[in-house]
Amino acid sequence: MRRRVVWLWVQRIARWGLGGFFVFAGAAKLVGLKFSWGAVWLLLTQGSWSGIRFLGVIGFRDEIRNYRLGAFWPVVHPAAILMPWIEIVTGLALLCGIWVVESAVMIMAMLVFFNILVGSAMYRGLDINCGCAGTDMKVGWWKITENLGLFALGVLALIGRRRVGQMDRTAGKAALTETADRQVG
Repeated sequence: MRRRVVWLWVQRIARWGLGGFFVFAGAAKLVGLKFSWGAVWLLLTQGSWSGIRFLGVIGFRDEIRNYRLGAFWPVVHPAAILMPWIEIVTGLALLCGIWVVESAVMIMAMLVFFNILVGSAMYRGLDINCGCAGTDMKVGWWKITENLGLFALGVLALIGRRRVGQMDRTAGKAALTETADRQVG
């Protein structure tokens, strides 16, 4: 019983962390939030909004354009419109616990795609912002590591869900067997 509770909480915390991050990232892209952590510090300590900007979807579109995707340029604007909504919906699904497997797999697929884009930009020597969650983080190994950490949260959410389900089925079979033994005996 204790293992079930532990796995239940591992799954919940992974789900909530990943879902919350993607809701924030999608909302930040939707309004075009652009900030640095230094600007957040100024806002919290001095009340100054000087380093925080709201650029709208156009700001996120420009971040995608910076990747210089060549032949894929016609999908840049639709991606800038759809991607924030996909991130918000899948993140909310994880937070609420509905369609957990589907939303976790979709988020993990997006993370793989994002790592491919970041790796491509690094390989081509582009010194650009990643366009993620409104921060001014540059493409690089830190971004790939962050995405791998988020991917690990998705794996934990899926494994935890499966473990809890297996323990429930095992407990259910044991209860049925015990009930049947009492009826026969």
